[in-house]
Amino acid sequence: MAQFSLRSLLLVFSFLLGACGSSQTAPEFGAAGRSTASTSLPTVTGQADGAPAGCSVQEVAQELQDFAVAFNDGDQQHLLTLFSNRAPFAWYSAPEGDSTFRDIYTVDELPQYFEQRHTQHEHLEFKWIQVNGWEEQRGLVHFAFAVNRRADDINSGQAREVVGKGALHCKTKTFVVISIGSG
Repeated sequence: MAQFSLRSLLLVFSFLLGACGSSQTAPEFGAAGRSTASTSLPTVTGQADGAPAGCSVQEVAQELQDFAVAFNDGDQQHLLTLFSNRAPFAWYSAPEGDSTFRDIYTVDELPQYFEQRHTQHEHLEFKWIQVNGWEEQRGLVHFAFAVNRRADDINSGQAREVVGKGALHCKTKTFVVISIGSG
């Protein structure tokens, strides 16, 4: 009963935020009642004019939040639903530790990379997300973001805010690019 009340309260809160034109996203809850968003809500801005249903600014932001939750939890199964060979996957890149930059060009390499980052207790928390528009020719919505990264092998375990960019393939709802900067 408490979950139902919390869910109802969040739905009302979400509706009120939308009605007021807020740029914050409210957390959503999956079937098990687990939050599908990270611990704090990022500021979300931008536009995706002309994008198909399912690729609005808020929906792209929610996909990024879902990525952060799965990444932080080490949920390989969910992570692999967010990246796919069904879309024109280009790359995933991020610093590994303080001095090495890692570029991954195939979806098949992602599970090992995500597992390595999970063993370093890496945690991502989006601070802001800016959706930069719809590219009809390739079916992509482009975005930029700032994320706090924290891991045992980064910045002595202290959170560091870094910027990044990426693109979501709207037809498959999978990321074709996520590139996290080094700060």
